[in-house]
Amino acid sequence: PLLTGRARAAGATLAEPEMLRSSNGLLDVTLRAEPATVSIGGQACHVLTYNGSIPGPTLVAHPGDLIRIRLVNGLDAQTNLHTHGLHVSGEGNADNVMIHVHPGEEFIYELELPADHVPGTNWYHPHVHGNGAAQIFAGMAGMLIIRHRGELAGGLARMRERTMVLHATQFSDAGDVLPPLATDQRMHVRLLNGQLNPTIDIAPGEMQRWRMVNTA
Repeated sequence: PLLTGRARAAGATLAEPEMLRSSNGLLDVTLRAEPATVSIGGQACHVLTYNGSIPGPTLVAHPGDLIRIRLVNGLDAQTNLHTHGLHVSGEGNADNVMIHVHPGEEFIYELELPADHVPGTNWYHPHVHGNGAAQIFAGMAGMLIIRHRGELAGGLARMRERTMVLHATQFSDAGDVLPPLATDQRMHVRLLNGQLNPTIDIAPGEMQRWRMVNTA
């Protein structure tokens, strides 16, 4: 299978996803669910993405913010969007897993964060019945950070923060993602920010803050 035998090879320096931040109480973003061809370990792999990359952009909001996400479905199957870890409504156009966005359509989600929402590291992904697991396995996931405004000052503000999304999948020899239930975990490719064994740079004596989510 593709990439077998390369698992011990060191990769390039860790790249981090694009970071989209809220402003004046609003995080207003567009996520395009779409297929893409990306290079993994020097091999061309055909994946499903948000905005053309795996993982998708890192979304950053504060307690009390409104998160507005325009989900555009460029896939050939239904999809939707679900957040993992937020304390928000599961009805209407909020975090409602019963919503189905058909191919070629779009939908606007609005998630109202309570003013006392706990800060933390969360993630988003599709959760549409029948397609969700396959779409996540093919790469559709991203980090969602709820950041307390107090973090913008003091020691945390001076510390380098790294975002790391762990993912596991499996490819055919042609670089296509296999159906999840037809795979063998012993043959899964383990990725960090969509890369195969990247090198994480840190200086002697430096302290970094690592945020990690496991989307496998």
